[in-house]
Amino acid sequence: MEITEYNVRQDWREYDINVKKQSLKLWNQTQAVIICVTILVLVISLLQPNWFGWGVLRPITPPIIYLIYVFYITSKKKLSRNDITIFSRQVLLGLRYQVWGYNLLIGIISGGTLGLDFVLLAYLNYQSFAVPYTRYPIFDFGFFLFHIILRALGEEFLLRGIGYSSLYEGAEKSYIRTSTQIVVFNLIMYSVQIIRYIPDPLFIWIILFRLGYAYLAFYIRYQRQSIIPCIASNFVFNSLISFVLPW
Repeated sequence: MEITEYNVRQDWREYDINVKKQSLKLWNQTQAVIICVTILVLVISLLQPNWFGWGVLRPITPPIIYLIYVFYITSKKKLSRNDITIFSRQVLLGLRYQVWGYNLLIGIISGGTLGLDFVLLAYLNYQSFAVPYTRYPIFDFGFFLFHIILRALGEEFLLRGIGYSSLYEGAEKSYIRTSTQIVVFNLIMYSVQIIRYIPDPLFIWIILFRLGYAYLAFYIRYQRQSIIPCIASNFVFNSLISFVLPW
């Protein structure tokens, strides 16, 4: 009986070590993807800003690559490997659907409140306001929605999905360490847009509100244990601030 109990404990200890190791490996891969995509977009934007079609491709390239990576990680073949059996697809991405209507409402209210605050700040203090789809209304509005949806899905599945699950739930990092790493990499993602506004008087406010949103989304993920309100919050927040920071 004692031998059996020891073997069970030993097996569980080895399993726990393996979960933490593979979780950190997954997070390291995710960090590498974010850094490489950010550098790629920044280099092209700085060296070839007028490259044919880049004005359209620039805002959608990062989220498309992120979603391709997420699809690869969560594909049936990948999840069936011995080193990625630590999470189901739903748990890895944070797709928990309990009280989904309430989760959506929380996301809409939180993202809307923060986004509206930024719009009012920019307009009342700097008279900065722009409609992001005025050149060709139907096409631009459709592309605007497409871009915002891609961004919401790409950012949230990558950071509050894979990032949160691998760091907080898999590697069992503390709340502070997990939130700090995810917020930092969220800002790295945003640097593609932020760097374009360095001369703008709103520059500091852009960083502060981006930082505020990154932590708000993490806190919502932690409290609700679901990525659904994060996606809703991201969509509403980015939709609103696009009236000040057009794509």
